[in-house]
Amino acid sequence: MRKLVYVATNPVKDGLVEKAHQWPGVNGLAALLGGRTLHATRPRHFFRSTGPMPAAVTLNLVLPRELGEPPPLLAELRERVAAAESAAAAERMRTGRRVLGRRAILRLSWRDGPASRAPRRNLRPRFAARNLWVRLEALQRYREFLAAYREARARWIDGDPIPFPLGTYWLRRFAYVPLQAN
Repeated sequence: MRKLVYVATNPVKDGLVEKAHQWPGVNGLAALLGGRTLHATRPRHFFRSTGPMPAAVTLNLVLPRELGEPPPLLAELRERVAAAESAAAAERMRTGRRVLGRRAILRLSWRDGPASRAPRRNLRPRFAARNLWVRLEALQRYREFLAAYREARARWIDGDPIPFPLGTYWLRRFAYVPLQAN
């Protein structure tokens, strides 16, 4: 639920729009809450017309059954998004900041970039978890994957067809390396 609220309210927290539904880009929240299908067409300026990307795609957003019945979950999502919007509004009132607004966002060019530079060499977390032990376990599994991958790659370069660990996507897809069994 926290991740859904984060994604839905990111433009609000960043001062781009006042409410999540005002975001002019793809709005997964509106599609999820309204039970609508998202449709997207391939932009001409990013992809070749004869390339492998489809001309259009559709996406149906649904909540996993494991989370429970959708109506109470969607009600909770609405409440949490409204609370995040209220918190962002209170913060703007406190600091005097204003939102950019839907019209100004639509006037921006996709070619534009920020005028300032982002700081480099800062923390880039790979795993997010509230529970420290869950995060440490994920980091340990990742270290084990990297060690197995490095060993398999070194042996593969030497001509030994050792299976790579699961999660090796690029080499499996394009170099046809063998993968370990589950």
